[in-house]
Amino acid sequence: MLARLRWFALLAVAPVGMSLGARAQDPFAETEAAAAEAARAEASPSAAATAAVTVTVDVGTQSTSDDPVAQLSARLQEAELKIRRELVKSTTLDFVETPLAEVVMFLQDLHQIPVKLDATALENAGVADDTPITNTLREVSLHTALRQVLEPLDLTYLVAGEVLMITTRDEAQAHPEVRVYNVDGLASEKSIDDLIKVITSTCTPESWKTTGGFGQIEEFQGKLVVRQSGEVQWEISQLLADLRR
Repeated sequence: MLARLRWFALLAVAPVGMSLGARAQDPFAETEAAAAEAARAEASPSAAATAAVTVTVDVGTQSTSDDPVAQLSARLQEAELKIRRELVKSTTLDFVETPLAEVVMFLQDLHQIPVKLDATALENAGVADDTPITNTLREVSLHTALRQVLEPLDLTYLVAGEVLMITTRDEAQAHPEVRVYNVDGLASEKSIDDLIKVITSTCTPESWKTTGGFGQIEEFQGKLVVRQSGEVQWEISQLLADLRR
């Protein structure tokens, strides 16, 4: 019970959830709604320097403050939303023995977002930036493309401030995102446990604490509080958006 209370203490930092409304064709495009999106608050693009707790902010509010901290937060928020929207967009790639660093540069140029390799984490894991990649994918989401390319190397990605960072799974797990999902209309008190089972059995099942992973999901005041990697959070948001349709 004490451990659970400590975990929910995170809500004091991020009390506003991301609402997935009926208009959520793009779950990160609700800037004109009353919903809020969980955004990383750190400024450093290095995965090693990122904080473990995200801060929830209202994406519908444009700051006019002269406060430089507020301006930085607004810029990071806008940059992260751009990255998350690109993850939904479709992409095509055709690589034959292409060095990993060149694959990253290709995706960065194609999607016009900063994509970086976490050099320290990859070096510690023994993955060189010239590791050859062979893969052909057509008209799949950028998220799916990244997963197909990175999984064989035991790598993943996370959104670190203004950068889409390619890093190791261990490093991503050390910097989880905490999000609050409003599931009004999807689950009642009687069925919310069933919704949790759908999420944990559909969205990277091996990543949850119940199956030996690190991810946690709990009901709190009618909402779902999820501590997971950014990659799995993306899957959850897509699943809930699909259930809304």
